[in-house]
Amino acid sequence: MIGAEIVVYHSGVRLPHEENRPLDELMETEREELYWLGERAKELGVSIAVENHNPQRWDIDRGGADKYGLFLNRLLEQIRTIAHANVGICLDYGHAYLSSSQFNYDFADAIRNVMPHVNHLHIHDNFGKVPMVERPYVYQYNYGEDDLHLPVGWGSIPYGELFRMDSQSVIGVVELKPRYVKDTAMCIAQVSQLLTNYQNV
Repeated sequence: MIGAEIVVYHSGVRLPHEENRPLDELMETEREELYWLGERAKELGVSIAVENHNPQRWDIDRGGADKYGLFLNRLLEQIRTIAHANVGICLDYGHAYLSSSQFNYDFADAIRNVMPHVNHLHIHDNFGKVPMVERPYVYQYNYGEDDLHLPVGWGSIPYGELFRMDSQSVIGVVELKPRYVKDTAMCIAQVSQLLTNYQNV
């Protein structure tokens, strides 16, 4: 209705009342639904982008058992199994950076592996630190923890390396917290410069 060409969907989560159901079973249900939605999306000229998750304190405690989307290799497996041209991956760099640091997988390799299936990007920065203590969100900035949605270059995500990876042309959205609205133009210029550097390599 609004003319959007991409719909972002967060990968499925096993809720507390579903603990007795295997995650693989829930993922199968999601695959069936996303394939059906992919067929509808094809009719409408829309792409569905399944987004990876960022870890919360309780995800660390449970080893990520309830969110397959914390692990890019599992999200890639899900998308490959769905095998629909209109269903791809929304790669959120910030979420992946946090997950890779907490679950000890290689960030750059994981990005490289999923890139052929990425149809949308979320671009922002953080320090790869999940809060170990429950605090009001505003205090996370003081500790450099959590999904901060900082302007690119303010955290420690190696965007210069990431933008050198081969990928198809996709639309990316710079996602900043409201407190950084005044820095939007600076952030977009930084991203543009990094992309220009990549194109000149």
